[in-house]
Amino acid sequence: ENFLSGTVPPSLGLLHALVDLRMGKNDLTGTVPTELAQLTLLEILYLHGNRLAGTIPPELSRLSRLDELYLYRNNITGPLPKSFGAMTDLDHLYLDHCQLTGSIPSEYGTMINLQQFYVYSNRLEGSLPPEMGGMTDLRKVNLGDNGITGVLPRSLGGLIKLESLVLEHNKLRGEVPPEMGGLHKMDKLTLHGNDITGSVPSEVCDLSRAYSLEEFTMDCAAPHGVAGGEREVSCDCCTRCLAA
Repeated sequence: ENFLSGTVPPSLGLLHALVDLRMGKNDLTGTVPTELAQLTLLEILYLHGNRLAGTIPPELSRLSRLDELYLYRNNITGPLPKSFGAMTDLDHLYLDHCQLTGSIPSEYGTMINLQQFYVYSNRLEGSLPPEMGGMTDLRKVNLGDNGITGVLPRSLGGLIKLESLVLEHNKLRGEVPPEMGGLHKMDKLTLHGNDITGSVPSEVCDLSRAYSLEEFTMDCAAPHGVAGGEREVSCDCCTRCLAA
């Protein structure tokens, strides 16, 4: 949080004993150097809030000790690196407010220690891989404001530590799977701005009635300006119904 400008020096890759590198909220340009992958002891890498461009180097997956990777609010483009699935110690991955494309790789299902996964406000497409059910330590997930398609995988119901799931403003379709009723620790679930239909299962409504779900939004209000218009979703337990 200074006024640094210029590029991230590739020579930083020579600092082999470096454990913590924080250069967020500056005015850095250029790309993320692949040489940073040589910092094999690195645990924290903050480059968020700059003007970095280019793609995310897949070589960063060599940082086997990395706990936190913050690249959000940059001009980074391209796909999510499949190689990140090998980063089994990573617990915070913040990639929101960039220009990322492609889909969420199925390889991410092996990120068993990831707790916070923020990739909202990008240009992601494709469906949510069922393998996400293997990310068993997830607590907070925000994939809102993308173009994600397909249905909600039933495997999401196995993420029993999940506290917040934000999927608003995508292109999801189908119905809410009853398996999501097993997410007893969840306090926030936002699904509005999608093409989800049907009735919310009683198992999911029980999260509001018997557990900790305090914020639950869906497109369960009648369309604006349409007398007697049909709702996309029937929900007896949503805390807020929005019009599709």
